[in-house]
Formats: sequence, C-alpha cells, structure tokens
Amino acid sequence: MGNRPSQRQAEVLRQQRGSTLEMLEALIQAMIDDDNHVLVNDLQGLHAWDPLDCSDNFTVLQDKVTARRGEKTMRTDLIRGKKAYVSGTHVFEIFWPRDERGSHAIIGVATQNAPLSCEGYSHLLGLTSDSWGWSLVDKRLVHDGWECGIYPSDRIDYEVPNTFLVILNADDGTLRFKANDEDLGIAFTDLPHQNRRKALCISASATHANGDVRMRYMGTTESSSVRGNFPIQCQYKELCWRYLNDLGVKGETFYTKRMDNQEKITEYL
Repeated sequence: MGNRPSQRQAEVLRQQRGSTLEMLEALIQAMIDDDNHVLVNDLQGLHAWDPLDCSDNFTVLQDKVTARRGEKTMRTDLIRGKKAYVSGTHVFEIFWPRDERGSHAIIGVATQNAPLSCEGYSHLLGLTSDSWGWSLVDKRLVHDGWECGIYPSDRIDYEVPNTFLVILNADDGTLRFKANDEDLGIAFTDLPHQNRRKALCISASATHANGDVRMRYMGTTESSSVRGNFPIQCQYKELCWRYLNDLGVKGETFYTKRMDNQEKITEYL
C-alpha cells in the first residue's frame, strides 16, 4: 500500500465520530482485510523484559512480556527491560498483582551498572547510584541506598493497584506514575537524560517466589502528559494493543495493519 489510507479506511475515518475506542474498533475492522499485516505484539517484544539482563532467578515467559521470579530464598533479584532510553517520553503498563509482590516489590529505572541480585531481602532497585525505585509495598522512593520520601506524597496508606503506568521522560530526566486515571505526580527528577553512558532501562526487583510482573510498552509521547488511558501521540499499533487489552483479547491472536498516515489517528486524540 502507498502512503494514503485505502478508500474504505478513509471512509471509516470520515464517518466515525465517537470515542477513541469506538474509532479504533471501526478502524481495526476496516484494516484486518488489507494486506501487509503485522502482529500487534511485535512491538512489545522490542521493549520487553530482557531474558539476558536479569538475575539467574528470573525467567521471561513465552509471551515475552511477563517476568517470573524463581523460588530461591533469602535473596533479591532484578530484571531490566531490553531497551535503554536516552531521549523521548516512554509509557509502560505494569501488571503486578498485589498477592505476588511479597515484602520488597520495586519498580523504576536502572542503568546497565545496577546489580542484578543481592543476598537477603532489600530494596535492590534503588540500592546504588545507578537505580531509582518505588516500593509498591511501603510506598517509599529509594535511590543510592537512601529513602527519598513517601510516594505519592504523604499518602502512606495509598494502595497501588494491580495495574498502573510508568512514564519515563528521558528528555528532562523525570519518572512518574499513573494509576486509575490519576497522575500520581513526579517521583524522581534529575535522572540521567540524553546521556548514552547512563541510558535508563525500566526495571523491577522482587523477592516473592513465582511472582509475575507483566510489562507492556504503550508507546512514546511528545510530552510527559498522559490523557485518559492513552499516551498523546501514541503510535497506532500501540493504541490498538491497549484497546485489545481492554477487551481481554490476546494480542498474539490478533492482527492489525500499520497505518501509514499516523496523523489520521492523532487528530482524534
């Protein structure tokens, strides 16, 4: 196909005036009959957990987006994502069930120099100057071995839901989180940014035996703002992934076509 949408796709764009999800549903139905199809979860594989950059007690499952900690005790284990970011704003959806977090469930970012394991149970992500972590259990921010405060600010009783967003702005060096459509604010500032020697990977450290942490890449944005459930300027395939995920459809069983003219999507966001 060329750079223009097919006639049928263009007609769908003209006629559909509903919500973003309704628009995506109509577009998906219009596109699945076209050629040059691609798997929605191809993009996920590029930004997924890295099976080669984790402790020997972590395993990446066949779906490529779920990391499972093993059964070794009296130690803390860490895993990094495949991509190391030096620019742009990147949004990730984390699914980490409360009953699989254990005593030390930490999410955040780390450079390649952060250790992958340590003896005992600790805030491993945040233990050194090369990592920044948010404890989902006691809500403490940790960096360089120091506790940097409660997050969200002064909300010690806040319960982190099973699913939430991580938003890394590698242009200005900030990390923030969003849950249940609530922006929880900036957790960390002054992260390394636009520095290839200290590129940042989304990371998690855990202690719970057989606990799963699922990470889906939701796309890039041109600002750290996130509107609704969708990042601004999110790529079309990524929007489709989120839509299918909301419907409970497994991405590996569903095909969509790349949309050549991405502006047609962002007009409706």
